[in-house]
Amino acid sequence: MRKWVYNLEFPDWCSVLTIFGYKFIRAEDYQNRLNQLQHLVTVHGEFKVPANTGQHAITAVADILENEDKAVLEWSNQNSTALSDILLLLSLFIGRDVFGIDQNNDDVGVIIADPREYEWGGTLRCSIPYKEQPLKAMEPFGYNIGFEEGLNQIYSLIRVEEWQKKYEGGYFLFLANQAFRRQSLESAFSQCWTIWEHLFTVHNRRWLSRNQIHQLEAVEKISLL
Repeated sequence: MRKWVYNLEFPDWCSVLTIFGYKFIRAEDYQNRLNQLQHLVTVHGEFKVPANTGQHAITAVADILENEDKAVLEWSNQNSTALSDILLLLSLFIGRDVFGIDQNNDDVGVIIADPREYEWGGTLRCSIPYKEQPLKAMEPFGYNIGFEEGLNQIYSLIRVEEWQKKYEGGYFLFLANQAFRRQSLESAFSQCWTIWEHLFTVHNRRWLSRNQIHQLEAVEKISLL
């Protein structure tokens, strides 16, 4: 079984990403599909992508595992699988709304996801150490395999029970996915403030009571974080 995957950008010269057993493969005509995505500046890399208004585009297909693990993040759909978690991480680290649709689903309906590049959070991708995978057929070029390895390490950590308990299911990742989207600075700041307060509560719930946390001024929580 496969899914169409929208808005996934691969590292230059990387044709396949494998994360937690899921294999994401570049769609046919990937270059033209990449050109359809919004780019606010002209990009020079494996392909030259001119600045453009952009839209959603199917850039990859994902091979679905026969026996999928359940999602560990708190999705509203109780039947969500690990693929939902991974698509969320890809959205955060790539800076676009990455989502999947069944290939045999002819009734997709109206897609209401935002096709624009995220305004904030771009440094997340840069936080993953660069590691070059040589390409013998294209020396001296190589691709950044560190991105794939980094996301696998991050997701493996998220699935650890201790991490889940410490960060109370990782709800702040959903908050971040909303805060990083293209919007006014004031709106983004307000949403990030909510994340900071949430993380303060997560880190201090063991030694502060619920009432003590509620009584602390928001500014004081942020300054102590």
